[in-house]
Amino acid sequence: MPRRTDPAPARRRRAPRVRRAHVPLRRELRARTGALKDLLEQARNRYVSLFDMAPIGYAVMDENGRIDSLNLTLCAMLGQLRAYMVGLPFLLCVIPEDRSRLLKYLQDCRRSRGEPITCDLALMGSTRQGTLPVHLSSRRIDGDDGQSAYLVAVLDVRERAETIRALEASGRQLRRSAEALQERTSEAELAAGRLRDLAREVNKAEQRERQRIGRLLHDDLQQLLVSAKMRLGTVSSMKSEARQEQLREVTTLLDAAINSSRSLTAQLSPPLLEDAGLEAGLRWLARSLQEKHGLRVGLDLALGSEPIDFNDRDFLFHAAREMLFNVVKHAGVRAATLKASVKNREVRLEVSDGGAGFDLAVLDQKESAIGDRLGLRTLRERAQLLGGGFVLETQPGKGVRVQVFFPLGDIEPAAAKEPIATVPVPPAAAVAASGLVRVLIADDHRVVREGLQSSLSRERWLEIVGQAADGRQAVLMTRQLQPDVVIMDISMPELNGIEATRIITGENPHVRIIGLSMHQQEDMASAMLAAGAERYLTKGGPAEDLVRAVRELSTASHPDHHDGTRPGSPA
Repeated sequence: MPRRTDPAPARRRRAPRVRRAHVPLRRELRARTGALKDLLEQARNRYVSLFDMAPIGYAVMDENGRIDSLNLTLCAMLGQLRAYMVGLPFLLCVIPEDRSRLLKYLQDCRRSRGEPITCDLALMGSTRQGTLPVHLSSRRIDGDDGQSAYLVAVLDVRERAETIRALEASGRQLRRSAEALQERTSEAELAAGRLRDLAREVNKAEQRERQRIGRLLHDDLQQLLVSAKMRLGTVSSMKSEARQEQLREVTTLLDAAINSSRSLTAQLSPPLLEDAGLEAGLRWLARSLQEKHGLRVGLDLALGSEPIDFNDRDFLFHAAREMLFNVVKHAGVRAATLKASVKNREVRLEVSDGGAGFDLAVLDQKESAIGDRLGLRTLRERAQLLGGGFVLETQPGKGVRVQVFFPLGDIEPAAAKEPIATVPVPPAAAVAASGLVRVLIADDHRVVREGLQSSLSRERWLEIVGQAADGRQAVLMTRQLQPDVVIMDISMPELNGIEATRIITGENPHVRIIGLSMHQQEDMASAMLAAGAERYLTKGGPAEDLVRAVRELSTASHPDHHDGTRPGSPA
């Protein structure tokens, strides 16, 4: 019987040999596996540390947009704990206005093939931070199990947004500045054009005025003077009666020449404006327009007592005249209103009428806002240069209303002079009596002073004690010489005759003053009489009128002075 072999023991004998052979390998495998796990744990810890320490927010989202993990930087951006945020949809972290943008962004990430997808939106942020603008950059990561995840980098762009906003604000400011500069440039170009037009018109007006004055001097004043001279040349060969008639005709011609020169002076620069003030000048202007053009001017003057510089007075006077002349030329009416007032150092001048008016829109369509009326254009430009304004209101059939207003300038201080103080003066009786009427002549023109002295010296009962060239000298010489009568010109330098009269009559009540002027004007006479003068005469009047006034005043003051003859002579 064959010997039966038993394989089982043989297998049992080989198995221990196999186990014994792999024990060192297994131990080494376990050791290496443990070391690899340690390395993986260290790498994971380093990754987590780097993940949390990154200055950029990071998050890992699944395909549905839920947060699988996020670093501490993103937690700080959102102002939430990490444990609270894991598992929440990232959509809840975005402000409602940008959620539709995020959904579209996630769709783009799903369709991507690994390339980074970017998007700008705003997170809700912490309460302290408020809305947080961020820049997202995502990359899709496909897993072995077919699932995809998205690694999202979240960059805080607040500084960039603030920089962009600042740049946009600067851009807007630059655009506004450029627009304002362009507007000002356009205004400057328009103003320059208006000034060029105005300069041309002013030049034409000056030429016309020079021609008018030249014609007036040639055709009127010069012809009168030449005719008077020719008539005087034939006087010596005439008989007595014919000579007297010729002299009367010469006197008439000279009177006409004087009146012509007065009119020309009043047109160029009224002396009344400087000597009696703006209110007197405006009243004279109203009377003059009524006499020459039949225009009744209603006055409403409230100028007060504030001093007005002569340059401002001159501008206001000529502005009023220009506006009233426009009424005469264009309004078609015989009445107008002139208002002038000063309040808080601002002067306002207004002229209105109920005349034809005109369409202001037609003028606005022209290059110049005031059309081709040179006078009104000049008023507007000058008022604006003075820091004021110009208003023109009109409608067809409803008249015109023109206003000019500007702040008054400071009164320029006069040059330092020796003050004229009011001092007590002894009465005339203290002066050695000569029995003659003592007369002082005050006039700034030497020819006029000598002419007056020549006319008065023929009177045996008076004595010319001195001549003063201005009002200041008149005051000082009156103190020194103690005259009975002062013949005082009104328009003089240093101190005009009105102020000099006021000082003299205040110091010397016994001195009688006769105002003298080239102009026959009620306001000038009123101002002189109000200052203390007792007579007002014109220089062009007969010499007999002046002699009579001196005689009457001296007789009223000192009836024992004379009886028409020199003292000691037979009556």
